[in-house]
Amino acid sequence: MKNNIGQSCRSFMYKLGLAATRVFRLIDFLLLQMLCAALITVWSYDLWGDLLSHRVLTASNRGSFFVVGYSLAVLVWLSWNRYATGRRVGALIGMTAVLHVCMPPDRLTAITAATGGITAVVLIAFRKRFMLALDDNGARGHGEGSASQEASQASEHVGERVANQSPEPVYSFGDLVTKPRFSFADVVGMDDVKKRLLAVGQEIVDGTGKRNGILLVGEPGVGKTLLGEALAGELNVPFFALGYQDVASPWVNETPLKIKAAFAHARNLGKPMVFMLDEFDSFCKPRTSAGSHHMDRDATNAMLTGVVKLRRYPIILISCTNSVEMLDPAIIRPGRYDIRVDVPLPDADARSAILSRSVARALGPGALSPAVLASAVEKWEGFNAARLAALAEELADMQRHGLITNGPLSLQSMVKAMRRLQGSGIRLPEKLKRIDEIIMPERSRHELVELAYRMKHAFELGRLGGRLPRGVLMYGPPGTGKTQSVLALAAATGAALFTVRGCDVLRDPSLWDKAVADARDARPSILFVDEVDDLLRDRRESGIAPVTNKLLTAIDGTDGRTPDVLFIGATNHYGCLDDASTRRFECKIAYDLPDDDILASYVRTQIRLLAGERFAISRYVMDCLTGGLRGRSIADADAVMQAVIDAVALRRLRDGADTITTLDVQVALRRVLAHRW
Repeated sequence: MKNNIGQSCRSFMYKLGLAATRVFRLIDFLLLQMLCAALITVWSYDLWGDLLSHRVLTASNRGSFFVVGYSLAVLVWLSWNRYATGRRVGALIGMTAVLHVCMPPDRLTAITAATGGITAVVLIAFRKRFMLALDDNGARGHGEGSASQEASQASEHVGERVANQSPEPVYSFGDLVTKPRFSFADVVGMDDVKKRLLAVGQEIVDGTGKRNGILLVGEPGVGKTLLGEALAGELNVPFFALGYQDVASPWVNETPLKIKAAFAHARNLGKPMVFMLDEFDSFCKPRTSAGSHHMDRDATNAMLTGVVKLRRYPIILISCTNSVEMLDPAIIRPGRYDIRVDVPLPDADARSAILSRSVARALGPGALSPAVLASAVEKWEGFNAARLAALAEELADMQRHGLITNGPLSLQSMVKAMRRLQGSGIRLPEKLKRIDEIIMPERSRHELVELAYRMKHAFELGRLGGRLPRGVLMYGPPGTGKTQSVLALAAATGAALFTVRGCDVLRDPSLWDKAVADARDARPSILFVDEVDDLLRDRRESGIAPVTNKLLTAIDGTDGRTPDVLFIGATNHYGCLDDASTRRFECKIAYDLPDDDILASYVRTQIRLLAGERFAISRYVMDCLTGGLRGRSIADADAVMQAVIDAVALRRLRDGADTITTLDVQVALRRVLAHRW
């Protein structure tokens, strides 16, 4: 309640101060004009007489020239940025004429003195106090007044400003208006999009159409900004590109003022142009969202008003966004943005043109053979134009540093360059076991090795009619090497690895969308879902069906299967999975506990590696270890052996011991496996 009363008081005081400021500005203007008119009139009586009698530069009329010139200079200096030149000159001439006709010289002298005194007192006492940057002339002093609705909304926040504030600054956007560098001839593909943009743009420039406001929607890097500049080049009009960084400010209410100034600058140029707002979702955040800030709401209000006012001018307004859902609903309705254009990812012809042109510019016309070009175009379906264009510079850099050979490019060289651009997902451990070092059933090892080979030759396999499995399911008891196998597979194939846990996806389903997007963006890649049984339970008995359906849709490819993305799930409870879910995983690899002989051989080898030359191993340590670990997984064995080393290392620090004993093994088994002796 107190907050509402305080806010109402601040709003009332602000409106009162705003009204007082406007009244003072009017009085200030009239006083200045009357003072200068009176001075000119008084001294012009003598000046006209001297001029008519041809006594131009006598001692008496030098003072008249000085006073007249000084009065004009004071008038221009005091009101230069606040009133139009025509208004100032007209008011001055009108007042001077009235005073000439109506007032004799003796009365004008008294009027001049009185007016000058009043003006001086007002200027000295109140000028700095009331000079707030809140008038209706726009941020540049020449724009139109803000809408009354915006003023009332802004008053809640601007009312907190201190009264002693400097005048409103002048914002300049002239350097953002440039001559377009491109036309539609420089944009490959997207013929339908170009035709539609050109038709709408021509209507706006010619004034034959009532529609305006073009919303370009598409993924990052598809060429939305390039299309806007190319449209300006095609129509031979200036290109005004405004980004949020051009208007962002840490000061309260300055961002809306800059937005108004930018729109006023576009209108005041008075000629057709393309006015592009890049990253439009930064300008117009939803005002009704819970985390909305008052500065964001003010910026959205300023944008709404500016878009509506711009419709009366032959200016093509284009806004670019990656996500319409992030925009305030009021900004995208008809009447503000009448045309929505979805900008697609490059098709095969566009990918071919982008790769061939960019590689020819960077490495020469003969660097890319038609066969390699066709393979790359087919392999990189779904990649955006920006990434494809950047590949050429990366290839040139690798060639300069000797990472690839000179001469015609191979597909492997291009894949290596693309991997450097994309990144490699999570960082793999340095001490990583190879596939042949993992303790697992031989049949499962053979399937894993075959899968790695298919992944390395996925493109050649596809040209012969084969393909990778849609999904791989690794199942078996805990600690049997499923996660290690995924890491080894990524290292053997060079695929980028992305991981997500089932319990994390249940807590936040958006993590799955992000993981899929990252995997598709870094192809070839592996998306590993650990504890996948949390997501693939029987949907008839669980409340997670929407999340399960989303996962299966990505694996099944019903929304357009992306090549070179392999989904791998790992579970300890195969029997709990939904039957329809397991069908999507076309390759299933079983893991099991090692038999006693394999485990004993592994333990003898590994404990010697861990002990090295630092510690000796007593006689019965091996038997104690293998007996305590019988029926256990490799992960349990690794944990127990590390605990043995920890125990003997601690004794070494305390007592200088240098031998692993059965007591160390018993302590390790008790700590890790809760064995009782």
